[in-house]
Amino acid sequence: FTTNDAYAYSNPIMQAITSTTGHVLPWRPSVGGAPLDTGIEVYQRDQVPAPTNGDSSPTGITIMYTPFADSAVDILVNGVGVSEGNGTLTSDVYFSNDGGVTAKTIANIEAGDELYWNGDIAGFDLTADDKIDIVYNRSALD
Repeated sequence: FTTNDAYAYSNPIMQAITSTTGHVLPWRPSVGGAPLDTGIEVYQRDQVPAPTNGDSSPTGITIMYTPFADSAVDILVNGVGVSEGNGTLTSDVYFSNDGGVTAKTIANIEAGDELYWNGDIAGFDLTADDKIDIVYNRSALD
C-alpha cells in the first residue's frame, strides 16, 4: 500500500481518514462467518424390527445420524414411547455398538449404533408386525 509521508500513521485506514487527499482502500470481499449449525428433526418411521427373544436382543435397527449436540432420542413402539437406557442395560431399549454388551449413554450415541430390546423388562418381545419410530435431532451440516 502507499503511504502519505505527511502523516506518520502506520495504519492505512487511519491515514485514509486523516489525509487531505482521499485514498481508496482496497476492496476485500467478506469471507463470512462459519455456517451456523442447528438441529434438524429426524423421524425414522415405521422401522420393522427383527423378532426379539428376551433381554439384550438386537432389533436390526440402527440410528442413521449422530444426534445433534447430545439431544434427546425418543423411541416409540407402535406409537407408544418406551423407556430408553442412558448407559444402562436395564431399560426397555438401549443403543450399543458392541453387540449389545454395553449400553451407550444418550450423549454418546453415534450414527450406525444398533437398537437393542429388553423383552423381559418391557414385558413383551418384538415381532415383524411391530413398528418402531426413532425421533431425534441431527446436525444441519450432516
